[in-house]
Amino acid sequence: MKDILNLNLIHLRVLSFLAIFLGVNFSTIVTAEPVPRPENHMTIGANVVSSSAPFEGTNGYVTPMPVFDIRLGDFFLFNEHDEPIFGYDLFFHKRIQLALAITRTRTFLDLEEVSDAVEPLYFGLQDRDSAVEAGFIFQFHSRVGLFELTTFHDITDHYDGIKSSISMSRPLKDTGRWSIVPRIFIKHFSEKYNRFYYGVTKAETKAGAKEAVSLDSGNFTTKGYKKDVRDTYVPGTSGHFGASISFEYLITDSLKGHGFIEIEKFSGEIETSPLIEDKELTTLSLGLSYTF
Repeated sequence: MKDILNLNLIHLRVLSFLAIFLGVNFSTIVTAEPVPRPENHMTIGANVVSSSAPFEGTNGYVTPMPVFDIRLGDFFLFNEHDEPIFGYDLFFHKRIQLALAITRTRTFLDLEEVSDAVEPLYFGLQDRDSAVEAGFIFQFHSRVGLFELTTFHDITDHYDGIKSSISMSRPLKDTGRWSIVPRIFIKHFSEKYNRFYYGVTKAETKAGAKEAVSLDSGNFTTKGYKKDVRDTYVPGTSGHFGASISFEYLITDSLKGHGFIEIEKFSGEIETSPLIEDKELTTLSLGLSYTF
């Protein structure tokens, strides 16, 4: 209950800030000039991505990733690090854009990557795969920045729930050959999302305790396993908040170097999940791309 109240307080403060911010800048926002429709283009390249992992006994990953930013009419395809987006513009008028999109969640649990030192923690559990999601992206291009709202639903029957976000970004001015875009965001995750990735059911607890006792791992008893290792955990909804910065350097008219830094802080009930070790996610990427 306390976690829910704290989360609601965070949301209230953020919404109050946004209301004041929009109120002060209302005349500037509504009188801004229309944004031209994006032109067809194709940018491809490669990144090296480093991302932390929230689960106990996992070390995150460092891996090469493709980079692409492609638009053909109302269709677009984009990937900056490890969350590719394929979309179609349903509506684009002046400074407002609404698109249908498909993406893939970055959250997953691979039990083969778990350290042997914490193996009993994951007894009775199975891999929790990343999900393919479909939803909507709404963007409002104001003079004070880009406001974006997203909502996605799992379409692969993994967690079968919803996640959403609200963000604001604004490119820095007068940076020469550099392009630097800071961003702040809040993400909301449904109960189904959190229970699939961070929860532990009664059946999983029972199976884990049974496996521990049968293997005599640490001389466990069923009661001792639940008390000292892992008990049932059923989280509710949660909200994460964080910030990121994207930067690009134009090497030639077509070739550019780029990077990305993001920190996402957990809040709400999933902070106390027995499977969670790190309460924040950090993503770094660095690469090159070429625009045709």
